Amino acid sequence: MDVNILITLTEAYAGQATEIFNMFLTVLFASFGFAAAMPLRDIGKKRVWLGFQFSSASALMGLALLAFYLISFREFYFAMTKANGLLLEIGAVMQEAGYSQKVLNILKPSANGNGQTSWPAVGYGVGAFAGLIVFMWLTNVKRPAKT
Repeated sequence: MDVNILITLTEAYAGQATEIFNMFLTVLFASFGFAAAMPLRDIGKKRVWLGFQFSSASALMGLALLAFYLISFREFYFAMTKANGLLLEIGAVMQEAGYSQKVLNILKPSANGNGQTSWPAVGYGVGAFAGLIVFMWLTNVKRPAKT
């Protein structure tokens, strides 16, 4: 197997995962700016859930953000899993070629897809959940009247 092809594929999937994560961060912080600039507290019907009061408009925006977070997470996780699998394949080829264990350990991904937890994926999920909570709070926080 040609290692150059494996390296090129790994770079492509890693680049795709990076781009998706960067897009996620852009949307996350842009949603905070939107929420701070345009409060949705008084638009639509009032709702209460677990003691937190929010408007139906902010709930719809929150659901749209959640959908984006879930879709982008799925694509991020797919690209990351493919890159990790390709790294393992590169490691197998290099092991056959007789490279040292130190070099092979560098190629081991954070999770190999065999049910292990992937810390980047956990961080992505925690960030999405925290971002949704901050967005909902910012859109529904009571603001002082302008004078």
